[in-house]
Amino acid sequence: MGMDVSGRNPKSKDGEYFRACVWSWRPIHGLMILANERGSGKLVTARTLDGMGYNDGHGLRAQRECDAMADALERLLSDRKALRKAGFLVTFDPGDQTEEMVLSFPPKAGMAVDARTGHFIKEDSARKRLAKGDKAVVSPYRVHESHALEFVGFLRACGGFQVF
Repeated sequence: MGMDVSGRNPKSKDGEYFRACVWSWRPIHGLMILANERGSGKLVTARTLDGMGYNDGHGLRAQRECDAMADALERLLSDRKALRKAGFLVTFDPGDQTEEMVLSFPPKAGMAVDARTGHFIKEDSARKRLAKGDKAVVSPYRVHESHALEFVGFLRACGGFQVF
């Protein structure tokens, strides 16, 4: 299951379609919420922003709105300190030869994954491991920087979008 994001009036192939699984859409959506907060809530209405968390057709209507969000996301992605302050975990994928940044929410006992195996961890085990500061316990809600930047590229070419 995932989020299918369709361009309303695409200027190029990059703006036609963007897809994110539910595990990576949540951090992308979280980045948009944070970007909107840093812009004093002027980029997107709260109702529209909330609606983009579901696949029921909410989104931005005009290219100028998309450009403003793309600019805000690029600034945010380059500010690791602001991301950490907002509660995002900024890590680097050890298996990735490029050491690409990975953004995730802090893991919670009920929604934790073993980074070594990729398997969900039972809640009681996750709670104990998190309490001990186990670095191998990670959130399943993760997005690679390249995927977030792909969304920025989509925004620059979509002419507005809808999330389905």
